[in-house]
Amino acid sequence: MTQLILSPQEQGSPNGPLLQIEGEATLENISDLKQALLELLAQNAPLTIDFAKATRIDLACLQLVCSARRSAENAQKKLYLRGTSQDAFRSVLEDTGFQLSGEELSHLVSA
Repeated sequence: MTQLILSPQEQGSPNGPLLQIEGEATLENISDLKQALLELLAQNAPLTIDFAKATRIDLACLQLVCSARRSAENAQKKLYLRGTSQDAFRSVLEDTGFQLSGEELSHLVSA
């Protein structure tokens, strides 16, 4: 089960809304995440997605995040990822063929 927790703005942060993903972010339950991202990207603010409490992430979620990043870039908005050092996030990257050190992972998600 996935739970999406939206905080309007992270305390003391200029990064706009914070979307926390808890549980599994997989094809079976990706529609709620897609809808939340569409609504948040329609706002005129940067967005942070936090994967720290995600227990499982699959390729569908990774593709959705990549699409959200492109949409944000096209709209000249910033999209930040947090919690990407967690096993669930690293696992989906490795499953898709990435072999990353911690430094490379930081560079990949902050670009």
